[in-house]
Amino acid sequence: MIVNMSDKVVLVTGASQGLGEIIAIEFARNNANVVVHCNSQPDKAEDVVRRIKETGREALAICCNIADSEQVRRMVAQVLDHFGRIDVLVNNAAVNPKDPKGRTPIYNISDEELDLVIDVNLKGTFTCTREVLKVMLEQKRGSIVNIASASAYTCNGGPPGAPYSISKAGIMCMTKCAALDVASQGIRVNTVAPGPIEGPTNLRNTPEVNQAMAEKIPLKRIGKREEIAYTVIFLASDLSNNTTGATFDVNGGWYMP
Repeated sequence: MIVNMSDKVVLVTGASQGLGEIIAIEFARNNANVVVHCNSQPDKAEDVVRRIKETGREALAICCNIADSEQVRRMVAQVLDHFGRIDVLVNNAAVNPKDPKGRTPIYNISDEELDLVIDVNLKGTFTCTREVLKVMLEQKRGSIVNIASASAYTCNGGPPGAPYSISKAGIMCMTKCAALDVASQGIRVNTVAPGPIEGPTNLRNTPEVNQAMAEKIPLKRIGKREEIAYTVIFLASDLSNNTTGATFDVNGGWYMP
């Protein structure tokens, strides 16, 4: 999929690994310059920057805790200092701590577990959106794509369970609120909600577990991270100029709201 994102500046949070890494690289392949955000893995972020530069595009790595408003403001200022603008924000950074005993019921979730997931996933997405929108409002143009999850519908976010699903449902609601607030200014805000996708979690599973998961999906396979990235790029590009406040479900038919 080739979409002309020539010379656009794209900030992808949580882009040092996993889905964010693939999103960042696919944007570069579509001629965008990319800011690779990470929380605490600068070496991995720099490796993604190196791979982006191999495509001929410009890239910058920035580490910050998106749950900290001041750190987010400094990140945005750093992007502006380097590139002079922000055309696209992809809110991908998220956490979902794993309990080896399995899903934690809501009555056993600690304050620490709740705070961590909500602070990063929901507050972090809110803060990045707020600070980048200030830039986009001056530009009179921009696109924000938030990454939610099918677990916002199914409430099966895996360990620890409820906080992750709640945070992703909150992102869907926030998308609509933000879209309404800035639509008249030429800025669009949308969400992608992936279902099961290939990644580190699946690699830890046995083939039998992955096959059982795939059998529950109407398309009979687990999604690829590139397929999520293609949807993100579509929503960020001019191809979707009449789309805002929407959630695109990319889950192989696993859940149809």
